[in-house]
Amino acid sequence: MMSIHKCCVALLLFISTLLHADEEAHQPHHLAVAGGVGWHESKNAAFLGIDYFYAVSNSWALGAFYEEVNGDFDLQAWGILAKASWGHGFSFTFGPGYEYKLAKDKTLFLFRLQAGYSWHAGSWSVGPVITADLIEDGNSTYYAGFTVGYSW
Repeated sequence: MMSIHKCCVALLLFISTLLHADEEAHQPHHLAVAGGVGWHESKNAAFLGIDYFYAVSNSWALGAFYEEVNGDFDLQAWGILAKASWGHGFSFTFGPGYEYKLAKDKTLFLFRLQAGYSWHAGSWSVGPVITADLIEDGNSTYYAGFTVGYSW
């Protein structure tokens, strides 16, 4: 299933490159892939996620995320997000979602808080990101990783 996600991301990036407008034009769409490590209780695991944002202004964007975590614990997480951006690459993201714990076959509500910084080169962006998923059962999941994104 992870390979399907990678193929979809690659296809979307290729298509958006073909449709790319002037570099200086406002680019409201942003698609990013993130990877890194996650911690839940005393366990850790690798994560791979994707998010999409649509900029409603120069400093605010709305979007969604999907993430898979595999290792000492396995889960899937998804939700909707709002992102505030300022300076030359700082961002803070927040929003509701769900975490599906594969081993327990249990879905729990989460509230995601995320901070990051992105360096931009044309339509591309790269940078670190840290995330806290505050889970309804009181056991939060934390992530640290790196993201690569593309705007069009």
